[in-house]
Amino acid sequence: MNKFIGDVLRFLKLDWIIIFLPKKGFLYTTGWRKSILAKKPLNQKKMPIPWLTYSFLDFFESRLTKDMKVFEYGAGNSTLWFASRVGSVASVDHNQEWYDYIKSTFPDNVSLALRIYPDEKIDFHKRAFLPFEKESEYSKYILDTDELYDIIVVDGIDRNNSIKYAVEKVSKNGVIIVDNLEYEKEFSEGVNFLFNNNYKLLPFWGLSPGVYHKTCTGIFYKENNCLDI
Repeated sequence: MNKFIGDVLRFLKLDWIIIFLPKKGFLYTTGWRKSILAKKPLNQKKMPIPWLTYSFLDFFESRLTKDMKVFEYGAGNSTLWFASRVGSVASVDHNQEWYDYIKSTFPDNVSLALRIYPDEKIDFHKRAFLPFEKESEYSKYILDTDELYDIIVVDGIDRNNSIKYAVEKVSKNGVIIVDNLEYEKEFSEGVNFLFNNNYKLLPFWGLSPGVYHKTCTGIFYKENNCLDI
């Protein structure tokens, strides 16, 4: 299915018709069908997974260890997934309602902060790709933490500025993961900033949970990194 078909199905509230897809193959075994119906990222066993490409998750999961420290811009199912695989997870979110909903679901090795974006009326896509000169308290929150992180995941709003501050808080052998790199123009400031700081990019294209079109999750890394890339 492509993005246009997916948008039409969602607009007409006909997402449920995917239950008639064959109970076999990639869309079934990955839990993609369940993610569509649940409107959140799940695997075939209905367990939470990150909203990142399946190709990335296949590569990434076996490389996580219990001594790793993770920071996430944007909390949710990915936070639960990381929490069961690494030592600690620090997350920040921008939405009060979502923060109130999820904060009680997290285990003890997760810390969650809230940094509200002052104008929620602005289209989410615009908030997601604010230019450097319009940074938010959300993107700067990582500077208030006392850790350096092995893995920093950039998602949610203000992604270009989140990338800029992630570079200051990633550990010597850490990596920065950026989702939705298919938006090349919108990400140009942040991605160029990483390249100018000598990061290399390993992109993973493909489907993501509950998404109808091809997306890209990328790992920005240097030599001797924690993922052995």
